[in-house]
Amino acid sequence: MSQIELADFQVSRRALPWMLAAFIASVLPLATSLPWWMLVVAALCVAWRWAVHRGRVSYPPRRLQVLFAAALVAGVYLHYRTLLGHVPGTALLLAMYSLKLLEMYKERDGYVVILIGYFFSAMTFLFHFDILTATWVIAVVVLYTAGLVAINSSLDTPRWAPLKRALLMFVQSIPIAVLLFVVMPRLGPLWGMGLKPAEVRTGITEEMAPGSVGELALSSELAFRVEFSGAVPPPSRLYWRGLTLGRFDGRTWKQFPVVMLDDEMTWFPDGEPRPDWLRQLDAAAATVPAANALDYVVYLEPTQQPWLFSLSVPMALPDGGAGDEVGIVADDRLRARGAVKSLLRYAVHSVPGLPRDVDLPPAQRQPYLRLPEDAAPRTRQWALQQRAEAADDNAYLQRVLALYREGGFAYTLKPPVLGAQPVDEFLFDTKRGFCEHYAGSFTVLMRAAGIPARVVAGYQGGERNPFDETIEVRQYDAHAWTEIWLPGRGWVEIDPTSYVSPDRIERGQQQLATERAQLGGRSLAETLFGNSFMALRDVAAFVNHRWNTWVLGFDEGRQQGLLNQWLGNLSPYRIGLFVMAIGGGVVAVLLLWMFGGALFARVEPVQREYQRFCKAWAARGHARHDGEGPHDYAARLYAAEPRRTAEIARFIALYVQLAYAGKPADRAALATLREARAAAA
Repeated sequence: MSQIELADFQVSRRALPWMLAAFIASVLPLATSLPWWMLVVAALCVAWRWAVHRGRVSYPPRRLQVLFAAALVAGVYLHYRTLLGHVPGTALLLAMYSLKLLEMYKERDGYVVILIGYFFSAMTFLFHFDILTATWVIAVVVLYTAGLVAINSSLDTPRWAPLKRALLMFVQSIPIAVLLFVVMPRLGPLWGMGLKPAEVRTGITEEMAPGSVGELALSSELAFRVEFSGAVPPPSRLYWRGLTLGRFDGRTWKQFPVVMLDDEMTWFPDGEPRPDWLRQLDAAAATVPAANALDYVVYLEPTQQPWLFSLSVPMALPDGGAGDEVGIVADDRLRARGAVKSLLRYAVHSVPGLPRDVDLPPAQRQPYLRLPEDAAPRTRQWALQQRAEAADDNAYLQRVLALYREGGFAYTLKPPVLGAQPVDEFLFDTKRGFCEHYAGSFTVLMRAAGIPARVVAGYQGGERNPFDETIEVRQYDAHAWTEIWLPGRGWVEIDPTSYVSPDRIERGQQQLATERAQLGGRSLAETLFGNSFMALRDVAAFVNHRWNTWVLGFDEGRQQGLLNQWLGNLSPYRIGLFVMAIGGGVVAVLLLWMFGGALFARVEPVQREYQRFCKAWAARGHARHDGEGPHDYAARLYAAEPRRTAEIARFIALYVQLAYAGKPADRAALATLREARAAAA
């Protein structure tokens, strides 16, 4: 095979560095989501292929490649116990993609690697979907495109030319991408499939087992962001309820099974009439001043769970982008129709302090009084004794709160692990714990005395972002408190943690933890990163919120609203005309960009003088022929006008000298050329 034929079939040596760089860049965002040994395999494959490129080793034999592939498939299966799912699937794709590098020899293989790379780079959105990730993926796509350009370029192409061409192509594609983003039907996003592995950290789960975890980690991951339409309530009033836990087995609190709940437990605003329990709340809300109500919009991060978060008491769901996918539950919380798999935006109208279930029938109170027979014997004995001595339920409540306030309890994120009777051991032995311990034990004390009670799980507080005045609620703001039912008052919120650690409520979990970890009089975050780190985090959160609002939150409802605003009543005809008009405009701009230089190019002064010379002689019947050079043209003019041969020759000589000098002519040379043209024409 000749050298020319070999070059035609081999992957260009100019293209390989771009392709390997793009491969590495596409793998980096997945470094924390895939097993470490898979990253080692990818690195070894890149190193091997680069060594082949440098001529130090040869391609692995086909049999060895098959053995590698079988071993990697087995490794993925043994690690995840399955090959199904987005995480095992991504690991398997990375394994096969890495091996493809080792058999990439011909140009056809290079095209396959690049096409797989485009798809693999999109896999990043299964795990991350913030603006930083999107920017990174765009950079990866540009690198792959540079490799594609390099494959189709000659070996003498400058090193950075493929990247410049790829960047130009990306810039040219932006108008078309924006047009498609606005007008194309909104489909379920790829990132909606994402599911992050479960970790032991602060956050909300559907079960609460105080005493089962010896240390609670602080996660700064964003849970949701809130925009208030008016004044923001103080942190002590920001109780974001998400779950009510009423079923207790002696250690773990859980939600009641669905079969125990009323058929009209949840109301979705999809045309169905409001149920009786919600109309009763409407009547109660009519007696509350309108100034007490709160209107806000929640931007909830994906949770893979249906429960949502709101302040008490959620009464209405204005049009906030979620349509009829968000409903109000009878126990004064919100939930979605299905798991929240992508960023969810929903608006809420809440009325704090609204009386709820004041006339709750005894049959509906009974589930909130149940305790296992063998659970918390010491706690029950203490509760019965104190209730017998108290004049009424309110007096007993004050005795219990005094126990938490004056009984030597301490708030800590590192409580001791509790044994078979966690409530007894916490109340009478260890007296150290966090919100789950206090809410759970307080609920048991209430039930033991005949007061209906339930645990509420959610978040408390939040941090104000100074750039957009939104409230950012993070996973370390996770909290649990209690609701008790009192005659004539209905459900009343009580937070026993606030009687033990008021700072937890006023300043928040993160600030309390860092202040208690002071080093040299400064908080841990300030000591390690300085105040600039917190400011940088606020800026990043602000930018990411705008990304979530304008891009990830651009759902079908917002799309229709925008198109209605631009086009009036939507119809296929109007949408078609809009797409053709915008598309035609984009194509026209691109054509002007590509060919406008030739159409509107500025004529150089030297060329302008020559054009004037030719125009003057054309008016006398001696036009220059197409493709005729200046010397040939001058020869014809000599024959036509012998008396002006000297003037014509002088002008042509000056013109040729200046036109091919390789640098712009100065003013003096242009003046001389202009005088010669006047004499010759």
